[in-house]
Amino acid sequence: RYLHQRLSLTVLASTLVIVCVADLWRIDVQPMDPRPQTEQKDIFTAPDYVRYLQQDTTLYRVLLFENGQPPYDNKLAYWKIQSAYGYQGAKMRWYQDMDDVAGIGNPLVWQLMDVKYIISNTPDSSQMLSLVYNGPQYKVYANRAYVARAFFVNRYEVVPGLDMLRKMQTMSFDVRDVAYLTENPNLNIEPPRGGASVEYVKYGLQNLELNVTATGNNLLFLSESFYPNGWKAYLDGSEIPIYRLDYLFRGVVVPAGTHKIVMRFEPGSFTAGKNLSLGMNVLLLGALVFMGFDYWKRKKTPAISQAPMNEKKAAESVS
Repeated sequence: RYLHQRLSLTVLASTLVIVCVADLWRIDVQPMDPRPQTEQKDIFTAPDYVRYLQQDTTLYRVLLFENGQPPYDNKLAYWKIQSAYGYQGAKMRWYQDMDDVAGIGNPLVWQLMDVKYIISNTPDSSQMLSLVYNGPQYKVYANRAYVARAFFVNRYEVVPGLDMLRKMQTMSFDVRDVAYLTENPNLNIEPPRGGASVEYVKYGLQNLELNVTATGNNLLFLSESFYPNGWKAYLDGSEIPIYRLDYLFRGVVVPAGTHKIVMRFEPGSFTAGKNLSLGMNVLLLGALVFMGFDYWKRKKTPAISQAPMNEKKAAESVS
């Protein structure tokens, strides 16, 4: 209508303003939905079964089941309780393979993943589990076959990856007796004897530290995800190789004696990015210092040189 001169500019502009204001008012009239503060407090208050688990200060993982299935959530992380399951939009393929073939409900997988407690909202009469806390909503069961986060194994065998997963599925091996590799590193491994020990002294997302006493050339299994693009292991300060054990876990060889093992996440891309960022910051700071010095120098120089020039101009004007 405006293009055909049936509607004036004033009417068109007024109509557009009214429509825009009405639309913004519809959206912005109530941008938030106020809720009672008690609801937020209830969400972040540790439930009874979490308070029970917090009494155990050792290093372990749990598995939460709701109606027989593990839920896709990470709520236990808020209370710093490590779970062997949860939601991850970019999970590792090896982990997914293990879940698809062996299953997260497999007791042997629990051993490999350091699962000490099972949390369930339904009763469980399995001989593998022992009820230790009977809450109003969730029950906590202790895993009778629990294995620590790191331990020595007697030997290793070389088998294809799918065979490893099938052995997990059928629970056909003892995790403390044998570890499986996909390639033969030609290691001379001795079974641990009395006196062998492993102790975590530091545990972080990107670093961990253990005190280890080996009785020979022992193979140490760690219930940590194998990830070759960044994780490095050091034995008493010297780098040592990390082997992929039981499809998706880590392992290192420890010679006889007492040693300190440190693992750190040090990807080359992070180091390169850090050095590049530091270099650019140094260049930028240097450029700012140079510009400031050059500005100061140019500002000071004319004040000295302009006096003779002014005197010369004055003499020329008089003559």
